[in-house]
Amino acid sequence: MAVYVFVINVNATTVALTLLPAVLAAATIWGLPEAITTSISAVLVFNFFFLPPVGTFRIEDSQN
Repeated sequence: MAVYVFVINVNATTVALTLLPAVLAAATIWGLPEAITTSISAVLVFNFFFLPPVGTFRIEDSQN
């Protein structure tokens, strides 16, 4: 995710579709508890770094 923040300028859809395989891999390899933890972590990272206003856990747009 640091690459998306500091190196490559991408939109939120690209980031979300990158996080999805990480959650699916965790579910496939380790099981349900790890998949739930990975999913919650992915949502928090996505919200904090990629949805406006960036740097907060607030959601500005109701569609997000």
